[in-house]
Amino acid sequence: MKGLLPLFENPSHYIGQEINSIHKSRDIPLKWCLAFPDKYPVAVSYFGHQILYWILNSREDIWAQRVYAPSKEVAKILRIKNEVLCTLEGDMPLTSMDIIGFSITHELCYTTILYMLNLGKIPILAKDRTDLCPIVIAGGEGVFNPTPLEPFFDAFVIGDGEEVVLEISDLYLKCRAKSLSREEILNELAILEGVYVPILGNTPVKRRIITYLKDLYVPKKQIVPFGRPVHDRYVVEISKGCTRGCRFCYAGMINRPVRERAVSEIGSILNEGLKATGHGEVGLLSLSVGDFSKLDELISVTFSKCISENISLSLPSLRAGSVPENFIKYLGKLKSRGLTLAPEAGTQRLRNVINKGISEQDIINHARWAFENGWQQIKLYFMIGLPTETKKDLEGIFELCLKVLETAPKLTRRVKVSASISPFVPKPHTPFQWERQNSLDEIKEKIRFLNKMFKKNKWLNLSWPTLEMSVVEGIFSRGDNILANVILEAYLSGDVFTSWMEHFDYNLWARVLKKYGIDVSKYLGPRVIDEELPWDFIDTGVSKKFLKREFIKAKEAEVTSDCRWGECAGCGVCDFKEIYPILNSKQKSTDNLAISLNKKLGEDQERYSYLFWFEKKDFAAYLSQLELQKVIERIMRRANIPLAYSQGYNPRPKISFGRALPVGVISLCEPFGIQVLKKLDEDIVDELNRNSIPGIRFTSYEHIEGRVKVPCSTKELFELIFINNKECYLSGFNEDSIKGVIFNKKNKEIPLDLIVEKWENKNDSIYFLFDWRAFYLNPLIIIRSIFTNIDPLDFRLIKLKQFF
Repeated sequence: MKGLLPLFENPSHYIGQEINSIHKSRDIPLKWCLAFPDKYPVAVSYFGHQILYWILNSREDIWAQRVYAPSKEVAKILRIKNEVLCTLEGDMPLTSMDIIGFSITHELCYTTILYMLNLGKIPILAKDRTDLCPIVIAGGEGVFNPTPLEPFFDAFVIGDGEEVVLEISDLYLKCRAKSLSREEILNELAILEGVYVPILGNTPVKRRIITYLKDLYVPKKQIVPFGRPVHDRYVVEISKGCTRGCRFCYAGMINRPVRERAVSEIGSILNEGLKATGHGEVGLLSLSVGDFSKLDELISVTFSKCISENISLSLPSLRAGSVPENFIKYLGKLKSRGLTLAPEAGTQRLRNVINKGISEQDIINHARWAFENGWQQIKLYFMIGLPTETKKDLEGIFELCLKVLETAPKLTRRVKVSASISPFVPKPHTPFQWERQNSLDEIKEKIRFLNKMFKKNKWLNLSWPTLEMSVVEGIFSRGDNILANVILEAYLSGDVFTSWMEHFDYNLWARVLKKYGIDVSKYLGPRVIDEELPWDFIDTGVSKKFLKREFIKAKEAEVTSDCRWGECAGCGVCDFKEIYPILNSKQKSTDNLAISLNKKLGEDQERYSYLFWFEKKDFAAYLSQLELQKVIERIMRRANIPLAYSQGYNPRPKISFGRALPVGVISLCEPFGIQVLKKLDEDIVDELNRNSIPGIRFTSYEHIEGRVKVPCSTKELFELIFINNKECYLSGFNEDSIKGVIFNKKNKEIPLDLIVEKWENKNDSIYFLFDWRAFYLNPLIIIRSIFTNIDPLDFRLIKLKQFF
């Protein structure tokens, strides 16, 4: 598959050579493939993969590789070339894997799973797989109602995967040593706690729970993505679970109890992880960061390091009222991505119905603190279509946004308050699993009602997703096995990447649903509280009795307190022997902030400027210029080089590159300039190469005075190498191939012989000396103009030398 990289859009997404990616021998005893059904920017951001990748690859007898969903354009090329989807690291066909594990996070990825199986030449239906096929497993938060997906998977992992993936691995190796059949292996897998095997029927399956967060489960050497991933940061999981008890919240119900990581361990992870990755941003992962029991110590550990080293800090949307004013004050001193709050509902009555546990005053205070500490924009998340919602609740969304806006100081420039609206979708295993979902027409009418109010104020903004997506999500969220045919038919009809607005086709889904006689109103409608539900055989630990009690309390707008700070709510998940809340402190601590506000790294320090030269070869040639710059910056951080930064609100490293090298072109002589805060040692080139990625090799450096801006070369020497059809291309090339070729650039005609100073055919390669003093053109465009029908797979272009 990697042989086709010159044909791919965004080829770096298929290289598999990221910092900290792991490469082992192909004859390793057990080969896992961790699959994520989405494109690279989304898939590589999924932290669950980082954890499993780290755990599995910690074993010498296991090689866990990755595969993500290729774009439609790349899939088309694979089919035309009769190539199969391969793993990122080893470029190995999916059919050569022993186990393929899909991580499923939401309902709108179902057809993309089939798309990946089909591209990998693996039978889509589990019943069609032979003993020669990999075992195909699914896990993640999206499988707690596995019934619509049962025909496509051999097994499901329900709950935490950190321990069970190694148990599955050991069991598989033992079964293979005994030459057991596929069916026999699946029967053995079903014995493991948390594993559901559909061919054995809907036998009760108990959710797998890791009782505490072990050091083994911390991926310190996280894969550092290329390109522009959705989340480009070093992630520290500070806790699992949440017991706030929001009645709509799927994640809060299926991830109980709360298990916090020790603060001292978080600090150690942060230090090691930033050194290992070179990331310039940190993300704290938790269902509710503000509810961390030793919040003050957590802030002290993370904020001090981030402030002193020019590192950004990213937090999930904060729960208003969960953090003190000082927290917002210090957050304002970091390069934060913005401030988001999630009131979820516009009135206190409705917030009580959903058990949100925050007051309007909490929201107002939080917003005021933010504006006073430098924020100009605040985003508020709301849901519409919640149970018992009235017109007054919708008006409350607009009124609450106005009140938030009024907390901004009068002279605040570019102030903006945004409301992001999402339709409520009832989820299984929550107190609202029996509720109805508003129809598409109802949701559209509510959006129109809200939009009419928001349009009256230029400082308020209202946004919402593609509303039709919530209908498809709602159908599958509480779906049954009848819907498997719908998923397969939708895929065969062309649906893939359902969650992407540009790919979503509601008319296609409507046709397929109609074809199979699916009553949409039935699937979106209410459920009888005592009826058997398709997912009842999955035991999350939270009892149905508790969910029913919360369902009834919601009707009375009665709240339930967070059990981590008070009495047990009786949800049933804890046995108080092995499974129980694990907190750093039994009382929330927010008062003992000890943040060092020393000067940022580089302030009032002497700066030293250097010019480096490096090679960009092999797969690294497919990095774009922006990707290359980010890689170089991270290599510098990994090598412990203190970078100098620009001044201002959003400081940038003082790194300068010359003219961008086109994607796919190899270079033996690329320069960049950099400012650092110390004199570099003589062995710095070796240190950089130890921390580099394959294909990027540093060759030399020199100290320079003043600014680090790299000038553009006036001439460049290239070698054109033919890989295929060499005789055909060489025999057709001569002086006339260059003469008469004219380019149009900025309304000017540019003759090619003005750029090609000389050329030489030597040892079956053609050497070109390009003169850029009059004009610069992309060298690949020049080659394609000389050889008009050249196949991108037939040649490589190498920059040999630059002249200044």
